[in-house]
Amino acid sequence: MGDEALLAALAQVDGPASTTTTATTTTPSPWPAAVDLAALGGGSHPYTARVQGCLLALGYGASGLVSSKTGRPDGIFGQLTEEALRSFKCKQGLANDTVVDDATWWCLINSGLR
Repeated sequence: MGDEALLAALAQVDGPASTTTTATTTTPSPWPAAVDLAALGGGSHPYTARVQGCLLALGYGASGLVSSKTGRPDGIFGQLTEEALRSFKCKQGLANDTVVDDATWWCLINSGLR
């Protein structure tokens, strides 16, 4: 299910990796910082578009997550994106919410691997 296009899209996530700091070491997180997509609602957001792209690649919400003009994820967190995200998270045994955290990213990236 996952492919090189999905991996390329994920590699383009904006922003610095979050870090965990201790007195002597710094370990970078492999995932973007946790974000509640509902808080990004309203306009189009690139973070939301990246999550939509992952959901689409895994077969979630294909009919309503793309722009009618470009055919690409629209980045708008609306009802269809929320339903697709919640459905995906529940199927993965994650919290039924709109937060995209480390566990959600891990599942988005690894769910299509066989």
